Amino acid sequence: MSDTLTRRNFIQRLAVVGTVVVGAGALAACGTEGAGTDTDDATALACTDVSALTEDEKTTRTTLNYVDASVTEGKNCTNCQQFQPDAANATASCGKCLVVPGSINPGGYCDSWAEKTA
Repeated sequence: MSDTLTRRNFIQRLAVVGTVVVGAGALAACGTEGAGTDTDDATALACTDVSALTEDEKTTRTTLNYVDASVTEGKNCTNCQQFQPDAANATASCGKCLVVPGSINPGGYCDSWAEKTA
């Protein structure tokens, strides 16, 4: 076989590489599609804008270790007594908290988490 790269070989190889790259991207995207849980939707939200908060409010948020995505199994803002979801769209938008100031992600967590009661 010849080591010479012809225009035809170059175009064929380029087509193969392009197909592999596009296919890999499509497969990677499929890994997150259709997961279908509210927690997945909630963690995709970004409720970290603190520009409207005072320094004291920002400090409270930091002190309570608020995070936008809970890492504690079974504990997130959705099932916390302090969380107040957005009335219009409870799972797809940021809510409020009675303890932590600012926008709160339904999938978030902080040290003030308390199990929601009926």
